[in-house]
Amino acid sequence: MHRRTLAVLGLLPAMIALPTVDLASVAGLRAAAGPVSGSVREIAISGVDAGGLRGLATGPQAGRVTALTPPRTTARFDLVALTWSGTLRADTTLSVRVRENGQWTAWHTLESDEHAPNPGQEVPPAGAKGASSPLLTAGADGVQVRVVSPTGSGPSGLHAVMVDGGRSAADSPSGPAASAAAATRAPTIISRAKWGADESLVKDPPIYDTTARTLFIHHTDTTNTYTAAQAYAQVRSVYLFHTKSRGWNDVGYNFLVDRFGRVFEGRRGSITQAVRGAHTGGFNTEAIGISVLGTFTTVSPSSAALRGVVDVAAWKSAQYFVNPRGSVYVTSSGGASKFPAGKRVLLRTISGHRDVGSTECPGDKLYPDLNWMRGAVAARMAPGLIGPRLSSTAVAWNGSPVGFSAVVPTNQKWSFTVRPMCASTPINSQTGMTASRIGAIWDLKDTNGAPAAPGVYQVSVVSNSPVGSVRQAQDLEILPTVDSPAGRCRVARAGVVDVYTSAVLAGRSRYPSASSVVLAGSGSLVDGLVAAPLAAAKGAPLLPSGLKSLPAVVAQDITARGGVTTAYIVGGTTSISAAVETQLRGLGVTTIVRLSGRDRYAMSAAVARQMGAAGGAAVVVSGSNVADAAAVAGPAAATGRPLLLVASTGVPAATGSALKALGVKRVLVVGTTAAVPAKVAARLSAYGVTRLSRVGSADRASTATAVATAFANPVGINQIVAVPSSTSLWSVVGAGQGRLTVLASSSTVPPATAAWLRARHPGAISLMADQRTVNTAVMRSLLVNMA
Repeated sequence: MHRRTLAVLGLLPAMIALPTVDLASVAGLRAAAGPVSGSVREIAISGVDAGGLRGLATGPQAGRVTALTPPRTTARFDLVALTWSGTLRADTTLSVRVRENGQWTAWHTLESDEHAPNPGQEVPPAGAKGASSPLLTAGADGVQVRVVSPTGSGPSGLHAVMVDGGRSAADSPSGPAASAAAATRAPTIISRAKWGADESLVKDPPIYDTTARTLFIHHTDTTNTYTAAQAYAQVRSVYLFHTKSRGWNDVGYNFLVDRFGRVFEGRRGSITQAVRGAHTGGFNTEAIGISVLGTFTTVSPSSAALRGVVDVAAWKSAQYFVNPRGSVYVTSSGGASKFPAGKRVLLRTISGHRDVGSTECPGDKLYPDLNWMRGAVAARMAPGLIGPRLSSTAVAWNGSPVGFSAVVPTNQKWSFTVRPMCASTPINSQTGMTASRIGAIWDLKDTNGAPAAPGVYQVSVVSNSPVGSVRQAQDLEILPTVDSPAGRCRVARAGVVDVYTSAVLAGRSRYPSASSVVLAGSGSLVDGLVAAPLAAAKGAPLLPSGLKSLPAVVAQDITARGGVTTAYIVGGTTSISAAVETQLRGLGVTTIVRLSGRDRYAMSAAVARQMGAAGGAAVVVSGSNVADAAAVAGPAAATGRPLLLVASTGVPAATGSALKALGVKRVLVVGTTAAVPAKVAARLSAYGVTRLSRVGSADRASTATAVATAFANPVGINQIVAVPSSTSLWSVVGAGQGRLTVLASSSTVPPATAAWLRARHPGAISLMADQRTVNTAVMRSLLVNMA
């Protein structure tokens, strides 16, 4: 009946969400006023009460009664168990009955306790007694003990141990029950502090396992009539019995669940870690013990209790990647187990205590529910990919393989595909089936064994279970290298590793056999942007340099070219020192031309005189607005136009002199009137300029697209360079390509850029930025907008 009820209550499949528990509020109940004191009392058992024996005469006896106490009134207790100092024969039957609410219960058989630590752990003190499993009561005040043995002799040193768990105002008669739709979130936990654990009883630190592989379900033995408040005292009683009477370091179970569905924290630390308990002798390692307060030999557990077990089992199964429908091999450590030490045993991941111990636990009425629990826990977890991840999201061309890993909660089929950003057909695929972990490795090759070209690839994993499928997709980018082929997508990244390497690769692609190089100081963006038209005019790569030395990759490139005889240095010695000139000569460069001046205006004029002005045209920008220069340096280079600088207060003499010397008649001013005032632009006519036009906008992206529109015809839109929205050395390297320039922010495409791409449909875009500066989502957006 409870199974049907649970189904109606909505055990619906949900996506895995690994649990996080706020320990400050994990119980949701008012706090206990500190540890709750309890007491442990013992009564020696010996002899046979004649009156009591006459009352048993009509009942069948499997042997002789060797001990029988009279019905005895006692102080109130919540737990009773038997202990002995001698040897207990396996065919000896131990029974007790208790008085609750003035009525005597039926006789209850106590098994020899199979709840125990693994051998060698939590070793009881010398002379420790054997013990039965405990019987939890709903508050008893009387006890009677019976021992039956075929031989007529029972264990020596027999005692009845009665534990009073104490009382507290925090023993709430009502509280949060587990939720049937809790998925794999942590259920509400009544923490040790909330149920009043006296932490002074724990003498040694817990033993932590790295994970949990099995969950064992138990029952505690109880009369099943306890109230919501009495459950607190029962938990404390188990704690006192395990620590004081058994000599264990802590309560044996990791969690306890009462008949109202409430989950109690058992062994300290179990909420957050895989704490080794003392619940399933021989099999405590990498196991979680969950015990239901009650006896389920002839009575079925409540629906609320079953929900509580499913809640905590699903939570822990998700936390430790346990397949609730699966099986695992576990090696017995012997001790209180029906399997000898060293025996490998195949167990269901959710098992009952009786599967490994000589016990009825968790009872004939609860044990059949384990199979339903497995399904209910799996339903909470499936379908799902737990912790999906790529070992890397960016690798060099023909580099090390990339792995994908994820845990699945149930036996699932999975497929792994790799698809280029610019194609619909996968270039690599794998399939498999697993009940634990997906581990796929891509060697960065296509199905024919050829290295995949540089570019962005979507790595997609689909996991299928009987209740549906889940898909995880992530971008993986193969970065270009010196030896890599060109990418096959219309949007390709040209920026790799660092800006210096990128400049070298771009220069090799653009000018593979150049005998000259143009150097600009990496600390001066203006020098680099002014140098871009010169590099195009000389058919030379534009390479950044440090102040005192060339970057190693730049020096290696000059050497590898094997015939560089001329170097043009743009900027004064405060940008590139004389030490670099010495280094260049050491690399075989015989002619060094430094183009500089007393300021940036004179420097730009010197560069313009060196390169000339194709068709009598030049570009003028503000000497203080690097963004405008970055927008136009590439198109200026493509059309052979020098980049000259003006001030907001007028035209510097060096700039005017260069305009006259070069015979410049046509000038494009880039920048708003705030950057280059109208009166300054008008002054250009004094230096021979007869035709003046202007483009510019208040924002960088719009200025770049306006410049791209102005140069679309002479330059063409088959090849576009995209650079980061923030002006940086990437802009200089991009300008050195001599192409139209558009902008891309770190994670989006600016609206002005997107609109221009949609209107113009360029043939290809080279992204001059590394992954840290502009991510792969921007590359996808560029591709969509240029289509």
